[in-house]
Amino acid sequence: MSEYPAIIPPGEQLRDVLHDAGLTIDDAAARLGVSADLLANVVAGRAHITPGLSRRLGDLLGQSPTFWANRQTERDRWVEEAARAVAEWSARLNHRLAEQ
Repeated sequence: MSEYPAIIPPGEQLRDVLHDAGLTIDDAAARLGVSADLLANVVAGRAHITPGLSRRLGDLLGQSPTFWANRQTERDRWVEEAARAVAEWSARLNHRLAEQ
């Protein structure tokens, strides 16, 4: 299990890992063969980690090629489950209010 719970976007974890490796966004992007804008958006949580980017990150950082894709999937699943829980809670609340 990761030290980062699924609620934390994988980009935040990636930011920490890149920092610990002594890599800036620009350096890492150049080594990954992606634009610095794309990598900055991933780190900021505005873009998802694709399977292809996960493979490249794994190669660069000495990790499994699926590590980052799995983190993204965990995050996406958590967001979906949280949204479903809020929708169910809202429906129950609306039902109770309608009964009054």
